[in-house]
Amino acid sequence: MNKPSPETAQIPKLPLREQFTAFRGTMILFLILVVVSLPALEGAGRDLNYWQNLRTFLAKFFPPDFSISGQILQAVTETVQIAVMSTFFAVILALPLAVAGAQNIAPRWLNLSVRMILNVVRTLPSLIWALLAVAVVGANSLAGVIALTFTVWVIWANFQRCV
Repeated sequence: MNKPSPETAQIPKLPLREQFTAFRGTMILFLILVVVSLPALEGAGRDLNYWQNLRTFLAKFFPPDFSISGQILQAVTETVQIAVMSTFFAVILALPLAVAGAQNIAPRWLNLSVRMILNVVRTLPSLIWALLAVAVVGANSLAGVIALTFTVWVIWANFQRCV
C-alpha cells in the first residue's frame, strides 16, 4: 500500500491574512451592523416594557368580555362576506381565462398571453394587492374583495386543467 509521507499528510497552516476569509469578514460586518442597529429597538417613543405589556395583554383575556360579542360577530360576518364575494368574482374571471389559457382550445398567442399575465399576477402577494386596492378605493371591505379576487390564478389553474 502507498503510505502518504508525513510532509503530504499534514496540511500547512495558512498565514493569518489568508485565514481572514470572506465569511469571517461578513460575520464581523454583520455584528457591527447589529451593534449599530441596537438603538432601533428603543423605538420612537413607544412603551417597550415587553413583559408588562405581555401581562396586560394576557390579563385582558380573563375573564372574557362578552359585551363586545355583537361587534365580533359583525366583523366575522363581514370577513365571511368578503371571502364569498372575492371567490365569486374570482370564479367569474377564471372561467373565460381558463378557456383562453387552455392549450387545446385557444390559439397559442392567446394561451401564452393569458399564462404570462396570470404569472405576473401570481408573483404579487395578496398583501400588495390589498395595499393597491386600499389606495384606489379606500380602507373598506371593497378593498378586501378586490385584493382577494386577485387569487383568481388559483381557481384559473384548476379550471384550466379541467378544460
